[in-house]
Amino acid sequence: IIGLSIKIATTTGLILAALGMLSITCNIIIGKTFTSLSYLLHKATHHTPKLKIEQTYFTKIRRIGHTTIAVGNGYASASTLISCSALLLAWNTHQPIDLQSLNISHILALLVGICIPHINAGYLLSGLKNTIITIHNETRRQFKEIPYLEKGTANPDMIHFSDQTIKTTMDHLIIPGIITTLSPILACLLFNKNIALAMVLGSFLSTFSQGYYWGNVGDVISHAKNYIQAGHFGGPSSLTFEATRTAEQIGNSYKDTLGPSMTIFLKTIFMLALIAIHMFK
Repeated sequence: IIGLSIKIATTTGLILAALGMLSITCNIIIGKTFTSLSYLLHKATHHTPKLKIEQTYFTKIRRIGHTTIAVGNGYASASTLISCSALLLAWNTHQPIDLQSLNISHILALLVGICIPHINAGYLLSGLKNTIITIHNETRRQFKEIPYLEKGTANPDMIHFSDQTIKTTMDHLIIPGIITTLSPILACLLFNKNIALAMVLGSFLSTFSQGYYWGNVGDVISHAKNYIQAGHFGGPSSLTFEATRTAEQIGNSYKDTLGPSMTIFLKTIFMLALIAIHMFK
């Protein structure tokens, strides 16, 4: 899409291609909504054990819902790639990048940019782990301290539970936000625009290569688990199935946390870098 758009109408064609992908955002929203509905319907059928046929149908619908998540994540990665390419080419048209002046400093900046998405990913996964621990500890605390909660005759303290969960989640977004915001600005202030562009290009290459993997690995492993659960490779009683269940949990954290966050990161760092280059040139 990128090469064809540039060949037909140069940078303008690339911008129009990005707008074209933006025009089907409603379809992506519908797909995300379908995923949530398919999950709720699948859970609801467990309360009606007599309806075996309906359970089979809703299980298939849930699997389709998992696939729509992968399609949405892949579309988000592709649209981010096109929009960032349009920004970079538009900037190059306005102020051409001098490739003859590249040196070891630009290579180091490129390597730093490649590392930034992985550093952010590490902090996000660490925050996800601590959020899960917070939810577990708060649940256990309320069962111990609130009388008759375990018997179902008392209500949990949902306000305190939500406060603790949100506080833990937001605390672990501070460092990734600082890295994403300050890295292009400091590169422009301390060095020059070519260093900043090299760093952003490194982040672009790293996110592009990992974005599709992080966005789709959870869905791939989920389908593999369902295939084994159907009786292949030893069936649901095998060690392969248990290993696949564990891998699915890890893949879902990549799909639900890293996949969407990397597209937001790339767009943010691209726009901040271009704004900083224009302000501090």
